[in-house]
Amino acid sequence: MAWSIAETINTVEISEECAKELFKDQERSETGEIWYELEEVTNEGKLTFNSDHMEHMDFLQDNTFTDILRKHKVNGDICFGSLEGDNSGSFWGYRFNGEGGMVELVGRVIYEERRMPFAGMTFVVTGKLFGMTREEAHAKIEELGGEVSDSISGKTTHLVVGEKPGSKLAKAQKLGIKIFNEKEFVAMLS
Repeated sequence: MAWSIAETINTVEISEECAKELFKDQERSETGEIWYELEEVTNEGKLTFNSDHMEHMDFLQDNTFTDILRKHKVNGDICFGSLEGDNSGSFWGYRFNGEGGMVELVGRVIYEERRMPFAGMTFVVTGKLFGMTREEAHAKIEELGGEVSDSISGKTTHLVVGEKPGSKLAKAQKLGIKIFNEKEFVAMLS
């Protein structure tokens, strides 16, 4: 069965000295080139990996590598997840505590289906809302899969009306767009 592994979390920050030691250790390793050049070991202080070489997972299992990270008292997590195949949904990695300690991490990745009830809908919000700002209303609409527009058009499916809605209300009525007051909109969100 085919399988695929991806880096899911990498928050480890390392020093220049640590990067040099890791790069030197890689040269002694048989697992392949995780980094082609020393500069690739870090990105703005964060440990990085050459994404073309999945051998870095084998390299991580090498005690020398984790010993170097612990010696330099790094802090953060490195985790990998299996996306397909026999161990699909599993993840593993390391948590470094910044004091030279480390624990191995294992677990399951849980995928959840997000509810997107506003998918395919375009909303315009007009007038003053009392329970939320217009930006918060826009964020909630987008979070539930809807699109937001500032003006009424043929694409608009819903108009949310606050106090003093202005000309947008009349235009929406003329186009037959569904109109909701703030209380009805809040009910839709739940």
